[in-house]
Amino acid sequence: MQKRTVLPSSGQILCCNDGAQERVAPADGYTDLTIAAGTWAVFASRGPMPGAIQEVWKRIYSEWFPSPGYEHADRPDLEVYPEGDSLSADYYCEVWLPVRKAGET
Repeated sequence: MQKRTVLPSSGQILCCNDGAQERVAPADGYTDLTIAAGTWAVFASRGPMPGAIQEVWKRIYSEWFPSPGYEHADRPDLEVYPEGDSLSADYYCEVWLPVRKAGET
């Protein structure tokens, strides 16, 4: 996963590590968080930010979650922003939602 620079007070993740790389201590003002393994629904977004990602979130909650089968799990949502021109019409990023089968705990 790629690094994304954010302000410490923003509540967003500074850097994700997929486990394939050596761990690095978090920068001052940040906390190290390990997210439990589980099932993830991954939604692709293509287009200029922020409009493209906002449209993906809208569709997730208006089209995907109302359908039977899965519900949101108790883990953080992730937005994955690879390096590139985020204002480009072909910029690609992803929304990762932790899910579980409906009714499971």
